[in-house]
Amino acid sequence: MSVEKRTISTPDALSSPALSQAVQVGNLLFVSGQVGIKPGNTTAPESLEDEIELAFDGLEAVLKAAGAGLSSVVKTSCYLRDINDMGLFNDLYVRRFPAPLPSRTTIQAGLAMGLRFEIDAVAVLGQ
Repeated sequence: MSVEKRTISTPDALSSPALSQAVQVGNLLFVSGQVGIKPGNTTAPESLEDEIELAFDGLEAVLKAAGAGLSSVVKTSCYLRDINDMGLFNDLYVRRFPAPLPSRTTIQAGLAMGLRFEIDAVAVLGQ
């Protein structure tokens, strides 16, 4: 059985030749991990708050390229280098995502390139 997949990409979010920014299957959109680095840059900002906001901006850019928004997100997986940053992260998360909030998993993880935060998401299109 073959699954029809469509890739989504935008220059407004960080990209890599090693992955798709998002893959659409039917009305589901699977957004790859977004981190707090501006497209064209190689380093994250000094502030964790700015890094998280940039990752959210990247997520929103990919969703927009697919014709969706944060209100379309039903599930996120979030990765913090230091779980003690959960309070700051929660404050920023609830400011960006509309209610009802998506289902979420948050874990402490070692992240590449010294990053402190990453988020990926599943969204339903056409909502």
